[in-house]
Amino acid sequence: QARLLSLLFEAVRDPGVQERLRRGDADLERALEDPRVKALLERAAREGDRLDAGGLSEAELEALVERLKPE
Repeated sequence: QARLLSLLFEAVRDPGVQERLRRGDADLERALEDPRVKALLERAAREGDRLDAGGLSEAELEALVERLKPE
């Protein structure tokens, strides 16, 4: 899970992901609106990358990382 969390944090900071959000990528917006994802990203902003998955399963983390990959 640590590798997936690291990939997630990297992806969220990616300029391509930011651009997709600016363009209104509905699928990506829905993924990031998941309360567990929001809480995880908020904790990451405060505490850095040394976090647990915040209730997300490994499969959910993998799916989220896939969604966040630049197009």
